[in-house]
Amino acid sequence: MNPNLEVILEPRDAFLVLELRGKYNFSVLRKTIEEVGRRCRETGCRCILADARGQVGVIGLLDQQHIGEEIAREIPRGYHVAVVVSEARLAMDRHLETVAVNRGVPFRLFTDLDEAHRWLTSSK
Repeated sequence: MNPNLEVILEPRDAFLVLELRGKYNFSVLRKTIEEVGRRCRETGCRCILADARGQVGVIGLLDQQHIGEEIAREIPRGYHVAVVVSEARLAMDRHLETVAVNRGVPFRLFTDLDEAHRWLTSSK
């Protein structure tokens, strides 16, 4: 497992696909969210699919709060965000989902990549 957070970001079809692998790092994730927002505006991709199943480490409640606020600030309005996490992380990361949704971002956590893809496809 990579000791640092590795981020892969690429447009695929009508999606902006993000893959996170390695140890959670707040500053890397914050910069990644800024880059995702910029790439969304450049490409017009209105659906963001993030696969975070390879990310390890605890994201504390305060960090989840800040990440949710950053997502709401950086992701253009009306863009949908699906994040796939491991079953073990699902309950832990729910606060992040709540923060983003409460700030107007169509944001959902999933444990199944196909289910996340279907949700994004139905949102177009």
